[in-house]
Parts: sequence; structure tokens; C-alpha cells
Amino acid sequence: ELDLGLLFGALAIGVITARAVVERRQQIGMLRALGFSRTLILRSFLLEAGFIILLSLLIGASLALGLAAQVARATYQDFPFPVIPVVLILLGSFLAALISTALPAWQAARLRPAEALRYE
Repeated sequence: ELDLGLLFGALAIGVITARAVVERRQQIGMLRALGFSRTLILRSFLLEAGFIILLSLLIGASLALGLAAQVARATYQDFPFPVIPVVLILLGSFLAALISTALPAWQAARLRPAEALRYE
């Protein structure tokens, strides 16, 4: 179940990034026309996605940890927190989501300024 959630989450981030590329096509073209390099455009999309992913994972993990602790307290059970597995899952989730943004970010970086500025 976790694998499926991770897959859908990563795909959702990829779709959101692809949509952002389409919506910002003219802005990307303007930046390219002003001399911004493809690497800088790619880096900016990956940095933005990385920030959103990191923030989402931290908020989600914190809420899940708090909820699990509440359930454990309510049922009078011990709540051992497996640090290493949780960190590995969060790291894997971050990498999977970041990889899913790579293709849309790469497409944004490859836009030619003239084509992007003509787009409506």
C-alpha cells in the first residue's frame, strides 16, 4: 500500500510540475530571451519542486507521527518510533517525487524563447 501511495504521490508532483511548465511557458521564454541559461531554468524548477516536496513530507510526517502517538496513548500501547525506516521512507519519497519532476523541468529548460513567447 505504501508503494502505491508513493507512486501516486510522485506522479501527482510530476503532473503539477508539467502543468506549471505549461502555465509559465511565456515567462520561461522571457527568461530565456533575457539570457537565462537552460541549466538555470532547470535548476529553478527542481529547486521549487524540491522545496514543495520537502515541506510536504515534513508536514505529513509530523502529522502522521502525532496521530500515531495519540492512537498509541488512547489504546495504552507503547509507541516505538523506528527512526531509520522512517528516514529511509522519507528520503525515498523525496527522491521519487524529485525524479518525477525532472522530465517537465527538462522540457521547460529546452524551450526556445521564440516558441515560448508565441505560445498563448
